[in-house]
Amino acid sequence: MLKKCALILFCGMVVSLLVRSAASLPQKEPVDFVRDVQPIFQKNCFTCHGPDQAMGQLRLDDRRLALKGGISGPVIKPGNPAAGA
Repeated sequence: MLKKCALILFCGMVVSLLVRSAASLPQKEPVDFVRDVQPIFQKNCFTCHGPDQAMGQLRLDDRRLALKGGISGPVIKPGNPAAGA
């Protein structure tokens, strides 16, 4: 159980860092989930939070499910990168 909690916390921190990094880049157009965020999640997160497995009931392969969050609640807060997990 402790290992699971540590992994969920780690994934939340990764999501937070990714969102903060994306928010700090100069943007000419709004961030698009499918174009800008989903490829990062696909490369780094889908093994544990994709369509085949959803640790902590957190799915990051679908925008709606990613925004909903998992067992511990939302980890992504659009427009507020500091509030993400």
